[in-house]
Amino acid sequence: MKNIIRIILAVILTANFSFSQSYEDIDRNDYKLNLTNISRTSDNSLEFDIYLLNKSSEKPALKYSLGQYFFEFNPKIANGGKLTYSIVSSSLPEALRPRNASVFENQLRLACNSISTDKAALPEITGTENGMLIVKMKLETSANKFSDEPLNLKWADNTSLLRTKIFTFDGKNSAELTNLIEFDGLKNSDSGTENLASLPTEYGLAQNYPNPFNPVTKINYEIPAAGKVTLKIYSLLGKEIATLVNERMDAGRYSASFNGADLASGMYFYKITAGDFTAVKKMVLIKYQF
Repeated sequence: MKNIIRIILAVILTANFSFSQSYEDIDRNDYKLNLTNISRTSDNSLEFDIYLLNKSSEKPALKYSLGQYFFEFNPKIANGGKLTYSIVSSSLPEALRPRNASVFENQLRLACNSISTDKAALPEITGTENGMLIVKMKLETSANKFSDEPLNLKWADNTSLLRTKIFTFDGKNSAELTNLIEFDGLKNSDSGTENLASLPTEYGLAQNYPNPFNPVTKINYEIPAAGKVTLKIYSLLGKEIATLVNERMDAGRYSASFNGADLASGMYFYKITAGDFTAVKKMVLIKYQF
């Protein structure tokens, strides 16, 4: 009976995909589909993004037409609760957004949007930053928190009856792009395989250790969501001494080392900026003399 239900679902979810012309001038290096930016939003909820990126600046950008998205994961993270899967946001027009987010056994499902008759209004797949945000998704459990099980979130592969498919429009024809897309997994410190408990739920900046120090100390910090992070050292008068971190980082727990061998003994400050979060702490360098 389960197999019959799955076949019916497959027919329903792929009913819109009735055309299959191929693009001869597109290769696998031109487009990338990213599952990225996983972040804990609370003890019992997490979010992640699906981006479609046009990596080729030499060829005309294709227009996005249809898409359905399927993932496999470890349902034991529900911790005895009921899992809810929902769309948080998207850069796509409402009519082009995937629909009917649902959880079925070990799959997270997003059914395809309806076919648009206004081809001129279809959005181009961008090549800026991460690309086109297909959707930001939320997964939450009715339990107080996720279990300590690994998430194991990954794209459903060709062994799955239901899998991701994308169709685009080149100005003349509609065609499936799926087999010409590079599929990329999670981009975070845990790669979706570690315990969800290992991902922080809020920003944090710890006191350096040791403190006082001579001449090396460590600074630990936590990032619950991907974004630009800077960590800088300042003198007592506010002069910038060093930049320890200045890059885009994924959700996770991190540690940075600071060496004050070239500095005089005294009080210094370290400041972290990540998104709207800013924190400052002081530390003391004491150079022992014998």
